[in-house]
Amino acid sequence: MSELRDMPRATGLPLVGNTLQFLKDPGAFMAASARAHGNVFECRILRDRVACFVGPEAFTAFLDDDNVTRSGGSPPHLQAIFHPAAVPFLADDAFRRRKALLMQAFTKEAINGYMPVVERVMSRYGKRWSTMGPMSWAESIGSMSMSIVRALFIEADPDSDDPEFEALFAAASKGILSVPIDLPFTTYRRALRARDRVRERVAVAVDTARSSGKELEETSLLARLRAARTEDGDKLSDEELRIELFHFFGAYAAVVGALSFLAMQLGRDSALQEAVRKEVRSLDGPLTVDALLGLPLTGRVCKEVRRAQPLVPVTFFGVVKRDFVCEGVRVPKDHKAIGCIASTLQDARTFPDAAAFDPDRWRESNEKQESAWVPHGGGAHATAHRCAGEALADIMMKAFAVLMLRDLEWTLPEQSYAPTTGGLFAMPKSGLLAHVKRLDRAP
Repeated sequence: MSELRDMPRATGLPLVGNTLQFLKDPGAFMAASARAHGNVFECRILRDRVACFVGPEAFTAFLDDDNVTRSGGSPPHLQAIFHPAAVPFLADDAFRRRKALLMQAFTKEAINGYMPVVERVMSRYGKRWSTMGPMSWAESIGSMSMSIVRALFIEADPDSDDPEFEALFAAASKGILSVPIDLPFTTYRRALRARDRVRERVAVAVDTARSSGKELEETSLLARLRAARTEDGDKLSDEELRIELFHFFGAYAAVVGALSFLAMQLGRDSALQEAVRKEVRSLDGPLTVDALLGLPLTGRVCKEVRRAQPLVPVTFFGVVKRDFVCEGVRVPKDHKAIGCIASTLQDARTFPDAAAFDPDRWRESNEKQESAWVPHGGGAHATAHRCAGEALADIMMKAFAVLMLRDLEWTLPEQSYAPTTGGLFAMPKSGLLAHVKRLDRAP
């Protein structure tokens, strides 16, 4: 039996430790540190010593509530952007109550109710793209995604776009990986000002929904959240609604990257594009959750996109509650802790030829791979800090594949397919240059 080891430490700079490396590119920093030090290692971010966990075994240890709590874990500036009382920062009974209420907006029945909005907005953009000629596609996919979630989250008009809201949320997001210096003209100060303006828009939507007296609208996630109740009749307050709706906008930012990389992968591989098109053309009429879940190849492609591309680098932070051992390494109590999402999805011990895009790796059930499937966090949805909206994100990807491939095809000129770095989520660095054209429907 091998001897226990103290956590190896990533090499850093005096005073700032690994802060600048982490803020510049958290995914690359974590991946390089894991290669150098193993799947459990220590780094220093801001003033905190942080235990980092890579791979299915280590990530599972990080998710264990006996080992790590989210309460008090994330840096103050991150809590300030989202709100200290948002669900990613809660623990114990407060977390379980909030999560139980939020999950009621993401049931199959609820998502089926959202499908007309998703289909309406995606179809509107598809028609636009087919007339534009060569374009930078990723930015427009971002606008489409924001139009969808604005309609779902704050009951905005699905037939109109809001570039101002989109720009405000982008500015607020930049505060997450900025140096948290709250002085005039800093990125962080601009992020806080943008955050406040987004919060104002969210607050207006919550107040309007409360005062309207309307019955439950199946196409509105906001209405679903207002109607959510615990077994003893508890519900979300207006302040909790405002907090979580802002948090949901942040969580769905990563969907932009997922859709962009899906379009990229299908554009790079014409044979795969045709194979998925053949499958999705089996569906006619309005989209439903059951119909989208019944597309096995499309499902594998969407899943592999989220595994193969570094969409989200890390989880929110936690705090180690007790001394414990993980993969032969001692993890000390009171260290901060973080789960390395992108590195776990690229773990070569779990995924053979991990750098390759291979949807067929999901054809057969594989317990080890499933335990490393953490693009939205891990653990059971009802009790763990796994994104409440994972099912909606999955359905949005499949709906995009169906609605684009039924009637459109696209080609990509020569360009770099490398992902962006240093942002809240990754997307193609080139902007995904593309030419989208309408197809005649084959009989």
